[in-house]
Amino acid sequence: MKIGWKLQNLLLKKAQDLEFEEIWLSVLNRNERAIKFYKRSGFEKIGNHDFQIGKENFEFMAMRKKL
Repeated sequence: MKIGWKLQNLLLKKAQDLEFEEIWLSVLNRNERAIKFYKRSGFEKIGNHDFQIGKENFEFMAMRKKL
């Protein structure tokens, strides 16, 4: 159904309409499927960051795309 592509394209179009120069996102490091999706969409890795909920720590990848 390509819902992910459709939603992403809608968001990117809105960001362009608002004259944003780039867009950032965070994705869980172990979510390889999502990382591949974003890379195919032109996002690039710009770093890593952690997020803690209670005692559990989650590692994320920060990505960006120039618009």
